[in-house]
Amino acid sequence: MTQTTVATKVHQTLDAQGDFTAQITFNDKFTYCFTQNINLFFRQLTDLNIFSDARFSADGF
Repeated sequence: MTQTTVATKVHQTLDAQGDFTAQITFNDKFTYCFTQNINLFFRQLTDLNIFSDARFSADGF
């Protein structure tokens, strides 16, 4: 029985995905929106006007 030669397919095109830029853009947009929401949350948290009502200090709360 003769043995067949094993050949490699060097000229075959590589399967490479070309959506790296779309992923990077989406990640940047997601990161920007996430940080904006966190920034808004902390601004609202630190902008609480706790001492605006004088009744709380008079009642002892």
